[in-house]
Amino acid sequence: LPLVLAALALSISFRADAAASTGRAGLVSLSLHGGAAQPLGTAWVKERTKLGPNYGGAVHFGLSDHFEAELSFDSVRMYKTRHVRIDTAMASLAHYYDLGGRLSPAMRLGVGPAVVHNARPDGVPNHNTFAARVGGGADYRWTDRISTGLWADYLLAARSVRKTPEVHAVTFGLSVRWTGGEIQPRTRKSTAKAEAPADDSEPGQPE
Repeated sequence: LPLVLAALALSISFRADAAASTGRAGLVSLSLHGGAAQPLGTAWVKERTKLGPNYGGAVHFGLSDHFEAELSFDSVRMYKTRHVRIDTAMASLAHYYDLGGRLSPAMRLGVGPAVVHNARPDGVPNHNTFAARVGGGADYRWTDRISTGLWADYLLAARSVRKTPEVHAVTFGLSVRWTGGEIQPRTRKSTAKAEAPADDSEPGQPE
């Protein structure tokens, strides 16, 4: 959280450029996020967990002016009588609604592998599974490089075998993003010879 606040303060210190809607196609960006996670779901989850911290990072790539692909890692920690933690690595697709200014609301959907850790096993072991999330938020662009956002997601970590529970949680928090340059597609080297210039001279005139 201190890192997030420091990055936010740094972004405010930059001079904001004129507001304009810019496309996302081909842009690569990195983000860090932190916040909290409220556990939901089965009685096993409610008895052993409570509101805890959630943090992670992501790499984003613009597929078009409104769609982004995202690869992210999150660690969701929910403490109570047991230490339950979910680590996820997700691939997500986000759709942004550019409003013509600095604010861009979005929705996203992601899936990927997850590890559910139970620090004090009581018949429920640590297990590998798959997780999914669906949520939304909004990014605010301070400069062409720096933006911040507020996001909330519903997270589901599925059970792997009968004795392992499903773990549900609502995660929410603040993100800070740095956007780099555009990845340009490679251009093929032309092997064709340059065409000779057209001869505009009239017959009988010296070249």
